[in-house]
Amino acid sequence: MKKIIVILLAISSLFGCGDSLNDNAISMNTANRSDAELRQLIIQKGDSSAYYELSTQYLDYGYQDFLFYALIMANKYNYPDAYMDVFDCLTTEYIDSIEMMDEETAKMAVDYLFKAYDNNQNQAIEFVNDYHIKKRQTDNVSQLKRIYGK
Repeated sequence: MKKIIVILLAISSLFGCGDSLNDNAISMNTANRSDAELRQLIIQKGDSSAYYELSTQYLDYGYQDFLFYALIMANKYNYPDAYMDVFDCLTTEYIDSIEMMDEETAKMAVDYLFKAYDNNQNQAIEFVNDYHIKKRQTDNVSQLKRIYGK
């Protein structure tokens, strides 16, 4: 009986320690520099390594707040990966219900997909070629449905 109690105490202490470890856990996606510094480097200099650090960090938070920085890097600095990130930001919320996306947003997403494609961004090339995405379509929602399997 004492062996069973000792085993139960040992098991419960292991689970108890796990909780305290999680309180101090740091995400693998945490940047080495502050968010403020990364944002400043992106806006003022188009720093691609700062952009990458910030994009990795946003994996933990979702991309909604990242759209602004993706637009800066795409439009101001012509950064190919940022064009694809704008596409991702615009479509991610609709992945499970792409048919709910309005046509204007779908057109914008496809436009940014093609900007990434025109700048030789690998994932954009795959999407355009594998899913037969065309520029200047009138039904961009249908094109996005092909990509997301809907």
